[in-house]
Amino acid sequence: MFNDFSKIAFRIFFIGLLITLVSCDLLTTRNPEDPDSSNLTTVTATDPELLFENFVNSFSDKAVENYMACFVDSLFLDANYTFVPSAGAATSYPSLQDWDLYSEQQHFNQLLVLSNEDLPVVLNLLNEEKLQSSDSATVRFDYNLQINAVDERIIDSYSGIAEFKIKLDSRNIWVITRWTDIKKDDNVSWSELKGQFN
Repeated sequence: MFNDFSKIAFRIFFIGLLITLVSCDLLTTRNPEDPDSSNLTTVTATDPELLFENFVNSFSDKAVENYMACFVDSLFLDANYTFVPSAGAATSYPSLQDWDLYSEQQHFNQLLVLSNEDLPVVLNLLNEEKLQSSDSATVRFDYNLQINAVDERIIDSYSGIAEFKIKLDSRNIWVITRWTDIKKDDNVSWSELKGQFN
């Protein structure tokens, strides 16, 4: 009697196991997932040009990790990050006076909230001027930042002059240690964007 019951139970278990395996496709391979798009246009910044290429691409990719990788990391370089706001912006927005890397990260995340998710944030860096030594450089650009804001009351375009102090860290990667924003003509500067929405 017990022997017959064991055989029936085993058969029921075996049939149930086969049905489960077939119905759940446990034995089939799945399609590979697409790679993380935030890394698609990032390369190791072994020269200043690659650093600023990564910086620009972090906006079009909307990738905060790639943006933050452009800045100094104290684990690899004994230097602090400094942001110098454009004239008048620090007075209007006191938070700019204590701007740090955490502020940069918050700013970038806020840009993503402000911008239309279906359109890129576009940063153009033009008219490069560079003074470089073996392990540091000062690089200056005219910039235009187009955020394609979701709210029509928010200005879409910010422009001015950005001067970056960059250094080579212990990984032989170029990173930004100082960013000075300079107001140009009557344009709304990046500092005003940072101050207004942080």
